[in-house]
Amino acid sequence: MNVGRKKDGKKQLKFTISFDGLFPNSVSLFSSQEELCEDLTIPKVVFSQAKKQKHKVFVFDRGVNKRTTFARMSEEKVEFVSRLNVGSRYHLVALQENGNGRRIGNLSLLKDETIQLYKDGGKQLLPEHFRLITAENRKGETICFLTSIFDLQAEIIILFYRKRWDIEVFFRFLKQELNFSHFISTSENGIKIIVYMTLILSMLLMIYKRLNQLGYKTARRRFGLELDEIIIRLIVIICGGNPDVVFRRQGFKLLTI
Repeated sequence: MNVGRKKDGKKQLKFTISFDGLFPNSVSLFSSQEELCEDLTIPKVVFSQAKKQKHKVFVFDRGVNKRTTFARMSEEKVEFVSRLNVGSRYHLVALQENGNGRRIGNLSLLKDETIQLYKDGGKQLLPEHFRLITAENRKGETICFLTSIFDLQAEIIILFYRKRWDIEVFFRFLKQELNFSHFISTSENGIKIIVYMTLILSMLLMIYKRLNQLGYKTARRRFGLELDEIIIRLIVIICGGNPDVVFRRQGFKLLTI
């Protein structure tokens, strides 16, 4: 797909990853121009995963805007937390709580409402009810959280959305530490192999990171060094030598590979 005005004529692929807070648990590749729109791709992933994973809460950003998508999620009992653009039109059904500036982390709760949304570009209301939590940050900026969940406190809903930042950190880790920004194959199968191998490596690194309580960069560097040591140890053992003569024990928890 073409993204922006690229003078070099290079094409790009879009990949969407779902993340469960610990590991990536699915990846989808998109290549057609119309799939550049997140209003199309993110719901595809959400509905696909919702069929496989029951009783999960799906968190996504404002890339999803279609009101009919929110309505379908409500109809199919897909619990979600997202953002709604400030100033979006809606019909107030009931005021659940007047926040009066109650603090929730670094936010001030303004109101918690039950609402109906208008159909895309129209004046007709959707029959489904949603929950709109409006808060303000320390800069005075208004933030609107849209959800289909009514039986949890506003604090929990906002905490769910904050967890979405984990996927941003993970994407940065993929691109900066694992150099996952260019493909070395142009075939669909070759690209999928690269994606899956990169995600498998990322999962091993994240396990190692948690076991040793390290940052991403340090975990990547030490993991590489210790993997080299494991390979060399195997070679020394196969050749009849004693690897302990060569290496000192580092004191880090190794993965069993």
